[in-house]
Amino acid sequence: MHGNPNKVFQALAVGKPVLTMDSPGIRELFFPDQTAFLVAAEPKAMAKAIRVIRSDSHSRKRVGAAGYKLHLQKLTAAQLGKAIKTLLENLITAS
Repeated sequence: MHGNPNKVFQALAVGKPVLTMDSPGIRELFFPDQTAFLVAAEPKAMAKAIRVIRSDSHSRKRVGAAGYKLHLQKLTAAQLGKAIKTLLENLITAS
């Protein structure tokens, strides 16, 4: 991911839907309109997405819940620790 994703991760951790810029890095973790709302880095696209998301409570709740599930599966301290441990073990055994 590009930049500092802390706010994205914090929103996921409390079950809030995420609206963020679409990029190859963000797609490593998120699926558009499933685990996050992804938009082009253009003011008009962002404004349109905000209007749509604001008017569609079902989608907001669905994406928020899916993002929270993603957080629990991949982004908790325990899950990130496991991933780092695996990477380090693979580096040690590859040497």
